Amino acid sequence: MPVSPIPFVEGWNFAQTLGEGTYGEVKLAVNAQTNEVVAVKIIELKKVKQSYNLIRKEVAIHKMLNHDNIIKFYGTRKEADHQYIFLAYASGGELFDRIEPDVGMPQHNAQNFFHQLIDGIEYLHSLGITHRDIKPENILLDENDILKIVDFGFATIFRHRGHERLIAKFCGTPPYVSPEVLQQTPYKAEAADIWSCGIVLVAMLAGELPWDEPSLACEEYNNWIDHKIQYSPWCKINTLPLALLRKLLTHDPESRCNIAALKKDRWFVKHLQQKRRLSSPVGSPFIKRGMTSCEDFSSNALLATEISLSQPDPGVVFNTSNVSEESVGNLLHVGLSQPVQADNMLLSTQCMGTPGSSQTALQRLGKRMTRFWTKKGVQETMAEICKACENLEYAVKQATSTELTVITSDRRLRKLIFKVFIYPSAAEFSKVTADSYHTLVDVRLSKGDGLEFKRLFDALIKRLMRIL
Repeated sequence: MPVSPIPFVEGWNFAQTLGEGTYGEVKLAVNAQTNEVVAVKIIELKKVKQSYNLIRKEVAIHKMLNHDNIIKFYGTRKEADHQYIFLAYASGGELFDRIEPDVGMPQHNAQNFFHQLIDGIEYLHSLGITHRDIKPENILLDENDILKIVDFGFATIFRHRGHERLIAKFCGTPPYVSPEVLQQTPYKAEAADIWSCGIVLVAMLAGELPWDEPSLACEEYNNWIDHKIQYSPWCKINTLPLALLRKLLTHDPESRCNIAALKKDRWFVKHLQQKRRLSSPVGSPFIKRGMTSCEDFSSNALLATEISLSQPDPGVVFNTSNVSEESVGNLLHVGLSQPVQADNMLLSTQCMGTPGSSQTALQRLGKRMTRFWTKKGVQETMAEICKACENLEYAVKQATSTELTVITSDRRLRKLIFKVFIYPSAAEFSKVTADSYHTLVDVRLSKGDGLEFKRLFDALIKRLMRIL
């Protein structure tokens, strides 16, 4: 997978498939003249006959939106049995990929992303729009770490010309929805979105979700209601952000903190300093792993992205004034792409190349930590990955000679599917990958929770470090 371009419209080609969903797929469209890239969400209308009004609503809502923290909409087109939706690409990756399972992320980063998330949600609410499926998989980042809210398939209008209505339909993902949504009774849209933002903040600060669902049948939720904060994840969160979460995750929506009050919260307005520290190189003689932007394949970029086996800390600063090729070769290596949450056909496509650039499809892939290089050949690598998956009791299906589909369950016993793509050659990166690292393995979430996916990926990579 790279594949040969397939003509789409005049001047544009489909370079590769970024993800597949129940009703279609997401493809990368490349302008043959300028190398500009956009995402094309392709929906097979035959599969969504009864849901076509939802597609029309999604398009109509996209047309209303213009905000820095909302993914940019370029247009749409209906052709025969397909609906095409064109959106921008966020090359910084998905928010869940910045969250280390069971750890989270540095507090100043969580605060920065939370500020942007609230700005985007406040904008939506000002237009009378509710998203109804806020979660890290539906939040992308651009090359400057500007947050982008995506996937408006569940979005709807709750206020029009000053008249506000209650929402009756259950939408969202159980760990992120509010109690009133779960009860499937009419609820206020703004309070429900705010609750989901609070759960995203928990995930960023603690690296885990607090419960399977916020119901009185859930022990973890009852502990929260009873103020038993000695349990995880609350024991991992500092006092000030925990106080804010107490306001956001209030069972009664009438008592829940609104955005105006939220913006006056002590932790929200506090200026958090970025902590700087050095991190020791971690790696394997067989696997190199890491993340960086695709346009900067320099030794400095490699050093700046070497943090740990599973999660970079943007606060790390390295002295790169005296860097040798040998020292670079001993560090974790670059990552190149960004996945889509294919089950919801989440768009995560982008134009990484500037007009006139000559980047290959592989070089256009965005940031992600779930990727690594190996010294083995393609067939050896695939065989070892299959063996490691089987030892971990993951079901494996070989789709093509360079693609695997892995099916398993997460800790909540919910189905989790991810795909493994093996690039036969990374020769275009030989200057920075060291000659012995010639096979790139790209692992992408297809269906399931992002944090659980990263947890399972970490188990896989640790097993592979012992095998490859």
